[in-house]
Amino acid sequence: MNLSKSYQDLISCCNHQIVILDGGFGAMVQRSHLTEADFRGKMFADHYVNLTGDNDVLCLTAAGKVKSIHLDYLNAGADLIRTNTFGATSFGQAKYRLEHMAYDIAKAGAQVARDAVKEYNELRALKGAMITPKFVVGSIGPAGENQDVAFGDLVRAYGEQVRGLLDGGADALLVEGVSDTLNGRAALYAICKECESRGELFPIMVSGVVTGGDSRLQTGQTARAFWHSVSSFPIFSIGFNSCVRDVNDAYVRVSVVADGEIPEESSVNIVGGCSATTPEAIRALARTFAHRDPRKVPARDYDLLLSGLDPMEVEPGCRFVNIAPPGKGGQVIAVNLDGDLEDPKSGMPRLLNDMLKDPALAKSPVMIESLRWDVLLSGMECVQGKGIVNSISLKEGEEVFLTKAEEIRRHGFAVVCRAEDENGLALTCGRREELIGRMYRLLVGKLNFAPEDILFDPVVIPIGTGRDEHPETIKAFFETCRYVKDNLPHAHVVGDVSLLGYAFREDPFLRGAMNSVFLYHATHAGMVFGIGDLQSVPPYADVPSELSHRIEDLLFNRSAGATDALLEYAEACSRNKGKDGSDGGKIFMPRLEKRFVELKQKLSAKRQALESGDRPRPPFQAKILLVSMDSVIHDIDRDILSELLSCYGIPVVDLGRGGSCEKIVEAVLFEQPDMVYLSAQFKAGLSEMRRVVREFKRQEIGTALMVGGDAVSDALASVRIAPVALGPVIYVSDVRKTVKVVEAYMDESKRPAFLAALKAHQDKLRLS
Repeated sequence: MNLSKSYQDLISCCNHQIVILDGGFGAMVQRSHLTEADFRGKMFADHYVNLTGDNDVLCLTAAGKVKSIHLDYLNAGADLIRTNTFGATSFGQAKYRLEHMAYDIAKAGAQVARDAVKEYNELRALKGAMITPKFVVGSIGPAGENQDVAFGDLVRAYGEQVRGLLDGGADALLVEGVSDTLNGRAALYAICKECESRGELFPIMVSGVVTGGDSRLQTGQTARAFWHSVSSFPIFSIGFNSCVRDVNDAYVRVSVVADGEIPEESSVNIVGGCSATTPEAIRALARTFAHRDPRKVPARDYDLLLSGLDPMEVEPGCRFVNIAPPGKGGQVIAVNLDGDLEDPKSGMPRLLNDMLKDPALAKSPVMIESLRWDVLLSGMECVQGKGIVNSISLKEGEEVFLTKAEEIRRHGFAVVCRAEDENGLALTCGRREELIGRMYRLLVGKLNFAPEDILFDPVVIPIGTGRDEHPETIKAFFETCRYVKDNLPHAHVVGDVSLLGYAFREDPFLRGAMNSVFLYHATHAGMVFGIGDLQSVPPYADVPSELSHRIEDLLFNRSAGATDALLEYAEACSRNKGKDGSDGGKIFMPRLEKRFVELKQKLSAKRQALESGDRPRPPFQAKILLVSMDSVIHDIDRDILSELLSCYGIPVVDLGRGGSCEKIVEAVLFEQPDMVYLSAQFKAGLSEMRRVVREFKRQEIGTALMVGGDAVSDALASVRIAPVALGPVIYVSDVRKTVKVVEAYMDESKRPAFLAALKAHQDKLRLS
């Protein structure tokens, strides 16, 4: 956006002087002794509700009196004249039953102030006096406070007010009297959207109300945290009703707006009064600060500013920030409901609202995680601090990526950008650098997104699984960290550490050691943020040297036998624990992979023997489509199931892993299978699974579904998946039972009883 002319003029004015803001209308209206008839005027003479106290409506019914008050402040030395529109929203006018007049009041308020400035300058010209710049500032007060009002409704109300103010000729916009940051953020969202539609950025001023010796807003947020909360918006100035020392290093102009005395030593750019400040007080204020130099605005330092009730600052060179679930000791709290029994879109606001009632949690910034865009939006709309959104990517193309990024910026959040596009996850260094560099150029170049608000996720995938198809992926992750650090100024790298040791998840010590070694090298390479419960991760120096060496062999792909060596170490430790009567005998994923290879050979031999002789035919006819929803790891269960079904002579269509919704629907329509097996090991796959189920229903595909995998449970299948499916959904806890499930469903004599029992079981789980 281009800067409006008023923006450029106001910058010039603030560069040379401390600018004086006028007082409020409350005291002046009281001094005018207005009657009910004055408030009604001719326009609302027959209105069925008393209007006394609705100062804003005077812009329509007593414009001359409003202009007179503006002139009093101008003559007292004010440079900025606030419109008489503090409550000119549908919420502010609701008690007077004038909701429908909010736009007209706002527009009239700006026009009256504009007329006052014009008349003041004309009188100065007639007297031969010097004419100095005067600005009309659109006053935007709190709307819907102490009410259960949706964020979207607040935005619509503020948007109507902002349109009226700008249409009436306001030079700048002031969101003032902010005691609830979420309310203020809704106003800033509306302003940004309106400026974007006009292609011009007008000066946006923000003023909060703090109380007590610790300078906190009514919601408990500190003044510093309030600045962090609005720092991503293109604001012109920030201020409070008292001392502004907590924001003295803010890289925008600073204001003090108070009814009481403002200390002369205050380092400010703008000073003014509140509702009780008279023109006489403004005249004294103007004299006091007439010869003072304005505060010098510091250069932007590109620190990432986050906040809950308390501020958090991630400076360049910061070693590590842990993002963890609630109660796990993270500096940033991660909230993810994608795998929860409750629908994430409705559950996310409830969880955040409940969580933020706990002062111990509310003080920290929040990272909202989901693969669903509507869930991310619902989360952003109920967080008053500045948090992080995880994540967006190029998976749906540049246009969708930019649209989502712009919406995140309008909400004032930082963003995680995942290294993924239409062709899938980027797992090599070259692909990661290409995608991340492209996203950076789009965000910074096209949207002017603050680079310090960008976090890149090069994607950590499980390693040591026994079928490591991308042995260089972690080494490439470290190289990508260095690339971001050296080539993309002020951006950050985040890694989801929780996925790394998935193959050895049965052994917390080994998994913690893997995370420790990874974090040591990743942070040295430039990764700042790590996602996961890392409380039990030992320091790198405490990891036994033999173990750390084997882990590093795997991370850096230094040895073809790195996985076997780590497996040997893990199994030896497990056997030793077992001798003590503890948790020995664990089976790790690479061992399962070896057993699968042996089982596959046996099943293959059995199938060949059956094919060469008289093969017994199953008592039913069926065709099964198999697909794993996850793209980051192979699915041993699906592989076993494919071989097992083939042995029973059941035709199988295996789509492999990472199947997209579109690909699966296309395969079902073409192959016409009798049943579809979907598996998900992680939340990402589970989210895609539900999308497939919803798409099946939309396209009226009633094919029976079998679902399984580590991310799926019987309760989750019953509560979250079955209700959105057109056909039956059958949870399979053990793929070895699948043949019996297929037989029970495909045998027409058994099917009614099977489906009745399934429905009763799922109904019971949904009610429990």
